[in-house]
Amino acid sequence: MPIKVLKVTSLSPSQRQEALDQIHSLLAQEFTDSDIYKALYFSTTHRHQVIPWSLSKRLLLNIHNLYIAVDNTLFETGTLRVLGHASVSPPGAKGMNMPGLWQLLRTGFLLFPIYFGMQSFQRFFDLTKVWDPLMEDATRGKGVYGAVELVVVREDQRDKGVGTELVKEAVDLSWRGKGEGVLVLTTQEERNVRFYERIGFKVVSEGVVTIPKGVLGSEITGVQNWVMEKLF
Repeated sequence: MPIKVLKVTSLSPSQRQEALDQIHSLLAQEFTDSDIYKALYFSTTHRHQVIPWSLSKRLLLNIHNLYIAVDNTLFETGTLRVLGHASVSPPGAKGMNMPGLWQLLRTGFLLFPIYFGMQSFQRFFDLTKVWDPLMEDATRGKGVYGAVELVVVREDQRDKGVGTELVKEAVDLSWRGKGEGVLVLTTQEERNVRFYERIGFKVVSEGVVTIPKGVLGSEITGVQNWVMEKLF
């Protein structure tokens, strides 16, 4: 199957919304029941409400850094089928860090505590408090950095080279001609470590990340994590 890698903002408005809907579906299936989010929210019902909603807002907040792999044969006939997604931020953007007030208002993210409660809202940012220091430690003294995040490939397209082509092309499009810096990512799956190593990333730290239990958290508070980087 011929694959084409596209930046989401390069699509027409209607195609862009269709792409976002498909990306959101893939991400929700892949990440809602991951160990990290299980540690954040003990209740399965609550988690299945909060995580898909928050993922949709994260996509809007980071719209300029989203890349997709599509079936090019279908795409040329006007049909959009997203095979995979990756968010790759350029040097200095630092990934999906805390956005400004205007962005939070524009995307509706500030409705979070109204829909799900203040405890749930605060709990979501517990993860930021844990992850931001990891990223800062990994990149200290290495100049500007960006991040690879929310990588997912449609289940029936895995082990076919889609993920490799997607990430390599997205990184090239995002970082081409941008000078020196470091691109970082985190993963909680050992199989992903081998995947990223094949496309030029290396492990800079490995260990168990402790997520504070809090009121809504589960007993799963320790999550195995790898931080990886690629220098430019």
